[in-house]
Amino acid sequence: MTNGIVNGLKPCPFCGGKAVVLQLPVGIKSQGMYTVGCIEDSMCFGHISHVSMTFVSRKTAADTWNTRASL
Repeated sequence: MTNGIVNGLKPCPFCGGKAVVLQLPVGIKSQGMYTVGCIEDSMCFGHISHVSMTFVSRKTAADTWNTRASL
């Protein structure tokens, strides 16, 4: 781990937890799209279940997460 980056993703800006990129499942409107968020604390604002942004590629999702403004 270098500079807090795990699997190419910076830690969550809200809780410092681990983040992941997930491909959205078949059968929903944004099928095949990607989302990214924290998986550590379900009450965290950055938790994957609270994130509504979707991206066309895993790379775009990761790049967006890693370049977001710091709090």
